[in-house]
Amino acid sequence: MGKSGEPVKASAALRQSTNSNSLQKNRQSAPTETYPAELHGLAVVALSDGTRNYGLYRVKRVESGTMLLSHGAISFPVGTHLDIEDFKYEEPNHTSFNQRATVAENDHDGIRLVW
Repeated sequence: MGKSGEPVKASAALRQSTNSNSLQKNRQSAPTETYPAELHGLAVVALSDGTRNYGLYRVKRVESGTMLLSHGAISFPVGTHLDIEDFKYEEPNHTSFNQRATVAENDHDGIRLVW
C-alpha cells in the first residue's frame, strides 16, 4: 500500500519479468510424458463395451496410463468400463493398440480414460 492507502501498482517491466520467470519454471518442471510407442501419433480411437460399438472419438492427449478424448455423441458416466481400439494415426503405424479402460472424468475438457 502506498502512503495514501491506495495499492501500489507494479511496473509493467516487473510484471513481465515475473511472468516470464514463472513460464520458464513451468517449462522446466513439466514432467516428461512416457507412454507406449504404439500410442505415438494416435488421432482417433474406437470405443466399445465389448458388445456394443459407441463410435469414434478424437484423441486430444495421451499420458502415462491416461488418454483424454474429445466429446462425442455419447456422454459416458464416470466409472464406465470401455474398450479402446486404435482407429487412425497421424502417420502410418504398423502396431495395434487395444486397452480396457475406465472413465475417470467427463467434463468440459473431454473424456479422461485411465488404465
